[in-house]
Amino acid sequence: MEDVNNSGLIILLIIAVAFFVLWALFLIKYLCARGSMRTKNRKLFALVKEKDERDTIMWDQENELRKNKELIAGLKAELKAATRIVPTQESGQPIDPSASGQSSASPEGQTPTGDNPSAAWDEFSVIDPDLEERIMMHDLEDAIVSSQLFLNPSATKDDVAALIKVEKKRLDTLLKNNGEVTVNDLLGKYRLEEAIAKIRELKLDAKKKKEKDATEEAEPKKEVTIEDIAKGAGFPSMRAMKKAAKQRYGMNIHELRKVIKI
Repeated sequence: MEDVNNSGLIILLIIAVAFFVLWALFLIKYLCARGSMRTKNRKLFALVKEKDERDTIMWDQENELRKNKELIAGLKAELKAATRIVPTQESGQPIDPSASGQSSASPEGQTPTGDNPSAAWDEFSVIDPDLEERIMMHDLEDAIVSSQLFLNPSATKDDVAALIKVEKKRLDTLLKNNGEVTVNDLLGKYRLEEAIAKIRELKLDAKKKKEKDATEEAEPKKEVTIEDIAKGAGFPSMRAMKKAAKQRYGMNIHELRKVIKI
């Protein structure tokens, strides 16, 4: 009888130990998953913050460039006014071009001095090449968004280059100098933003549906799949969207979907 009781205690002890081990494994897995999710959230928020700061810098630089252009235009006008020479008669009185049918410029279209300081000023550039390139990148991104070129899955490098009228080789250099390796990477960034917006919209619709009264009949809606989201965001395939999400955010599209908040 005593052996039976001991066997029962041993079995109960084994069950308790197994339960504790399983519970510990579950707890460890939960804590690891939670830590990983927090890390991914911080990374995503850091990327969003970095994009906002970069856009702010771009706008400030563009405003500075516009001020420089206005200053240059004013200096050009002053330079032209200072170098304009009015031909005079022997008596010292200025010649009226409308009366004599002559122009103050020479037949070759040059000033009487033989030099044209205004033309020399036009050839002179005071714009910082790095600043000019950043402004060009900003104009390119604005053109992509306004034209919604990224929604076209068949968009090519020629299409992107045509937005700001540059050669493909110049476009490659521009992208590399601004952190984008290829045209597909640049378009993929905006496609991902569009996909995130669609996922957030779906989550919001699902939340509203839950908040509705159970007695109220909601209009049936077709279930939207990940493939539908990829297609609507301009990706040529769901695989391309998954690859872009992994490359830019370090997580697959399902993990990205979990961290998106509404």
